[in-house]
Amino acid sequence: MATIVKILSVVDTREYEEGPDDKWYPIPGSGREHQCYRCGRLHEIHAEVLLDDGKTVVVGTGCMKESSTELPMAKRALSILNSTRTLRRLENELAKVRESLSAWDTAWVEVSAYPLPEVEETTCFGKLALRMGDSVPVAVFRGDIREQMDRLVFSWRQNRMKEIGFGRYGARPIDYTNDLNIRIEKTRARIAAAYSED
Repeated sequence: MATIVKILSVVDTREYEEGPDDKWYPIPGSGREHQCYRCGRLHEIHAEVLLDDGKTVVVGTGCMKESSTELPMAKRALSILNSTRTLRRLENELAKVRESLSAWDTAWVEVSAYPLPEVEETTCFGKLALRMGDSVPVAVFRGDIREQMDRLVFSWRQNRMKEIGFGRYGARPIDYTNDLNIRIEKTRARIAAAYSED
């Protein structure tokens, strides 16, 4: 039997969906099946490989260990597959973060257009403070009143964001897109390096 001499690609063709635990799971039967050159079965997860007789064939990742010389190749295929899954998970997470940030920013623009309630005097810990509707009271200090007004407006608008479903505090989601982009590029580089080992 011809021996595998080069891995051309390793593919998991299945679609993934996010579970209730925020992890991504494959959807059974959602992939494109390819017949394995060695076992004849259909595989959704497979590798395209080059044989020593010059043929390019598709094999299941579990069928890549026909000889001791192929064992390192099979391990590398599994490593590529795991890195590819990591890449897909990171890309899905990046898309989700971007979507949540965009949704919050759009809602914030709408909330910023709401008419503001009147500012009222109140007390906070026995001291004079200001309140705007259901905002957090802001203590009155000497100095620039604009900073205190900004805090009132921000607090009131955050409460509106909370009302329309943006978390317990209505705060903007944490933006860690840069971190995800760095991890995606490192994962892509790791995959490319694995392919170039032949």
